[in-house]
Parts: sequence; C-alpha cells; structure tokens
Amino acid sequence: MTPPLDPPDVVGSSTAFARLGAPALAAIIDDFTERVCTDTMIGFFFRSVDRDRLKQLEFQFAARALGATDVPYEGRPLRAAHAPHPIRGGQFARRTRILADTLRDHEVPADIQMQWLAHVEKLRGQITGEADSTCDPPAPVGPVRVSVDADGNESVPGDSL
Repeated sequence: MTPPLDPPDVVGSSTAFARLGAPALAAIIDDFTERVCTDTMIGFFFRSVDRDRLKQLEFQFAARALGATDVPYEGRPLRAAHAPHPIRGGQFARRTRILADTLRDHEVPADIQMQWLAHVEKLRGQITGEADSTCDPPAPVGPVRVSVDADGNESVPGDSL
C-alpha cells in the first residue's frame, strides 16, 4: 500500500502518527490486514472484502487515532459498518491480539502500542455487544443446591440432563 502522505517532519512533533511516519504506518497496516484476513479464527469475516480498500480505511482510521489531523477517514461509522456481522467478544479480542503482535513485530514504541491498543478497546461497544472476551456466560457464584429424589437420584435445579 502506498501511503497517502509524504513522510512527516518528526522534529518537534508530539503525535504518535508523526513519530511513526506514514510509510511505517502503511507497512504496519499492510502486515496487520494480511494477518487478519488470513487468520483461521476471524479471517472468514474478510473473505469478500476488498483488501486494498480495507487497508486504506485501516490506515486512515489508525492515522486519525494516532493524532493525524490531515488524514481524512472516508469509511462509514464503525457501528454501522460492523452491525451486519455477528462479531463476538472473543473475535474482537483475537483481532486485538493480532494487532498487538503486529505492533510488536514492527518494533513500534511501547507508548504508541499502548495508545493504539487502548483506543481499540474503547471501540469495543461499537463493534460487538459483548463487554468482554469470554465465550460463555459466567458460571453462577455461590452454593449449588442438589436435590435427591425418592430413588436417591441427584439433580441440580435447571439441569435438564
């Protein structure tokens, strides 16, 4: 992917985007997008997606999140873009893990990694309705009542086995 901007002048700049630079961000997004699209757990979401367009939108979105003010985001609002997809909390977490691995592999400074990942976590409610990444509802807490019938068979209320 060719970045839409020339490399920024990072002298005296304080934004994470300026510190990374457009070419580095483009390389990170290229790698990240390929990893996500080919991932065995979440890649199926991207089977029919135009990867070049996805990379463009990911670049724009990340640039804005990292402080770029001169990179417009041309995509739909996140909630609207993701509403047709039944994205679970674990799938959201998988994408976040792939991003974290990609940032680490590209040796992105730790403070920028933390900023980027914190921003992603703030978006959870727009992507999935699940507040966490568990696959199952939490188990009940407290004592379990066991009933014993006249024949000595044990059962737990609500257990249909």
